[in-house]
Amino acid sequence: MIEDIHEAPPEIGSHLRAFPRLMSVDGTEYGEDRFEGQNILVFAFLSTGCPAVKACIGELVSFHRRYASRHVGVVGVNSNNPYLSPGDSLEGMTRWASEVSLPFPYLKDKEQVLARALGATNTPHFVVLDAERRIRYRGRMFDSREPARATSRDLEEAVVALLEGRPVPVPSTAALGCTLVS
Repeated sequence: MIEDIHEAPPEIGSHLRAFPRLMSVDGTEYGEDRFEGQNILVFAFLSTGCPAVKACIGELVSFHRRYASRHVGVVGVNSNNPYLSPGDSLEGMTRWASEVSLPFPYLKDKEQVLARALGATNTPHFVVLDAERRIRYRGRMFDSREPARATSRDLEEAVVALLEGRPVPVPSTAALGCTLVS
């Protein structure tokens, strides 16, 4: 396991070594077993106050609705330190998830174990795992902080490639947004 969130992230193609058990805003504890039916997992590292997250959350909800029937699971993860970012406490996350009507699990990664294991450093930051739970994409949702101005939809292109059995054309992009608060 990576001990420092600022170390080099795991390489694309790396296997998720350990999936910690994390609490969801609905009070359910999630581990890897909760996602057994999903062929692709999209981890969306989010926070409650980041303007870039607020700008893309509607697009992420739409993305989830488009791909859920194709066994693509979206999992929201908040790895921010709630003492330094009070809105990112489990209670704050619960309020925010209700306000934006999140239709997918939103987990609290209070020790940043999952963020380190997947190489997430920002919010929003997206990491896509294939059926073997290997990292196939890490980066941004699209190439603009404003969805309407996007010219490439990197996350969706990665997921479509995996669904079609092709390699992800651009497996790593720079995440646009706020730095994780540790």
